[in-house]
Amino acid sequence: MVPVLQGIPEGITFDQLKALSAASASSGSVGLFHVVGVTPEAHTLEMAFQGKEPLQVANFNYDDILEIAKELTGKNKKVDLVAVGCPHFSYPEVVMTLKLLKSRKLAEGVQFWIHTNQKTEFLLKKTGIWEKIEKTGTRITTDTCILNWPIDNWGFKTLMTNSGKFAHYAPAHTGLEVIFGSLKTCVETAISGIWEGNYEL
Repeated sequence: MVPVLQGIPEGITFDQLKALSAASASSGSVGLFHVVGVTPEAHTLEMAFQGKEPLQVANFNYDDILEIAKELTGKNKKVDLVAVGCPHFSYPEVVMTLKLLKSRKLAEGVQFWIHTNQKTEFLLKKTGIWEKIEKTGTRITTDTCILNWPIDNWGFKTLMTNSGKFAHYAPAHTGLEVIFGSLKTCVETAISGIWEGNYEL
């Protein structure tokens, strides 16, 4: 069964679709979906269904999404690790992270890790963004993420991420408690060390 999503803004970005795809595949075993008015094969609802009737219709709104975010979030508010880039961050996402950081330093005892790929690494180094990110204390890794690392000896307790895929997999893979929120919330938490309880999805 291939889901058809209707009501998603036409201005949704490639990175937002990437994050949606990753979270859908990891938490719901969704291998393919159509977005009406966005994906090429679904300019209209009729085009997406090709004359067929939907097998099931489900309605959801922002409150439902917020409820899912709460389900992905543990009880701790003191954060010692913020990790983004699962799936790997694109060049625009890293640039946005730098803008949100505003040259501020991370809170003492907090690590902020960005996971990306070789192509993005090349662009970041060529444009000087890589160096600027590292000056804030943020670490950038290439072609991997902490779900593939043994991190027991780091002493982390609570991970914050803006990735639904990360939030779904991290507890079982890392043993850490997870907080799920927007990129802006992740950055502000990395600066303060404390999550204020605001999702800002």
